[in-house]
Amino acid sequence: MGLFIVWLALSDPSSVNGPWWLGASAGVIFVAAGLAVGTQGTEVGVWTSPVAVIFLCFAAIGNWIAFGPGPRACTGGISFLFFSGSRGAGEMECRAAFGVGAVILDAALVTGLLTGLARLVGDDVWSKRLEKLGTGILGIALSPLILLAILLSVFQTVKEKAVERWRARGGGAGST
Repeated sequence: MGLFIVWLALSDPSSVNGPWWLGASAGVIFVAAGLAVGTQGTEVGVWTSPVAVIFLCFAAIGNWIAFGPGPRACTGGISFLFFSGSRGAGEMECRAAFGVGAVILDAALVTGLLTGLARLVGDDVWSKRLEKLGTGILGIALSPLILLAILLSVFQTVKEKAVERWRARGGGAGST
């Protein structure tokens, strides 16, 4: 499947809704996933493993969608139990959503690279510094999501307290 996608992207670039390497990257993800399953249980290093290739290809695709030239058209949707809905998303909404994911993937790649370099160097001082740097970069990339989670938690607490006070004052009790 993956090799077919790569072949299609290389032989007919017009079949890809973007540059040819975008389609090839999507195909390489499938190939690398198959290799990851095949090498499972073997002693393959993180940066020589197919998983690193998968991360790299996903990051390349996400970065192109978020920051590449040209217009973007995305659809957004939500599903919960028996309810689902979808709608067209604007270009900025599309780019922002993929941008957050791309930055997180970029940070994970840099973190993995720095950790791998630290292990290659073997020096404990540099190893610890590089790992801390990678963790810091990942923390910065995840900070918008962490901030959103904190804000949602605070909002939920404020809402619960407001409902408690409203009920304590007799609001909603016996009113029609």
